Amino acid sequence: MLYYLFRYLEQFGVKGAGMWQYISFRSLLTLVLSLLISMWFGQYFIRWMHAHGGNEAQRNADVDPYGVEKKGVPTMGGVIIIAATLAGALLFGVTGSGKTRVLVHKLASILMLEDVKHEQLLKLTFSRTAATEFKERLAKLIGNAAMFVEIKTFHSYAF
Repeated sequence: MLYYLFRYLEQFGVKGAGMWQYISFRSLLTLVLSLLISMWFGQYFIRWMHAHGGNEAQRNADVDPYGVEKKGVPTMGGVIIIAATLAGALLFGVTGSGKTRVLVHKLASILMLEDVKHEQLLKLTFSRTAATEFKERLAKLIGNAAMFVEIKTFHSYAF
């Protein structure tokens, strides 16, 4: 999103606006923004989780090997990390920057190089068009094996 704004500003000679064309620069910004969001909002989110009963015991063992009980630790702490990363990706990711290509190649490498069967994988997308395009790209890489990977939309999977 911000990419297009800075590409527009580059036409008027704004210094530094050309840096946005580099994926490494946008990736670094995504990382920094994710860390800042986690640090700024993480503590408030954890307090909110404690106040609203979003905690439970992490271990239910008779003997704690470290001598510390881990009760009251929020179980949704990963939400902070996911939300922070998603915010950066939405702000700095642009059309044609290679997001789908990376996912297709990762899925292909998992299928071809790892000991993972196609029945163990599920790929969810937002639209039927994206699911079809993903399956076509995967088929170009690995052939007919792509037809056995479950690639669905969130709605078709849920209902």
